[in-house]
Amino acid sequence: MQPIHDILTILETDFKKDIPALLTAAGVDDFDVYTAGQSRNPNEMGLFIYPNESSYDFERNHVSVFIQLQLQKKDVLEAVRYSDVVSRYLTSYNPLKIGATMIDSISVDTWPPDNNRTTFIYIDVSFSEPLDSCDYE
Repeated sequence: MQPIHDILTILETDFKKDIPALLTAAGVDDFDVYTAGQSRNPNEMGLFIYPNESSYDFERNHVSVFIQLQLQKKDVLEAVRYSDVVSRYLTSYNPLKIGATMIDSISVDTWPPDNNRTTFIYIDVSFSEPLDSCDYE
């Protein structure tokens, strides 16, 4: 599996390239920014990628990444469109790009769904690479 820095960079590049067209097809606006790291501006629409958890043991390598969607004044139905676009993209994402062999899980949490403030959607995606004895020789 790639180092976490490389995983974040690869995901950032792929999101910047692929997500805008998917958002347009879903009938919602593109993000102002796609970046590895947290938001630096609370008033921008953004997709932010940062590490959640990683573990490396004798049975498998595992990396979990948070994708945070920062949405300005979007109602719950519009926020769900953003969540659906990114979640569906992740379900079809090729984990081999980051050196993993599978996507273990994707979970989504929306907080708070409020069209008068910023809505945050947190997507936790876990990638893994099962290991065998050949990986230690």
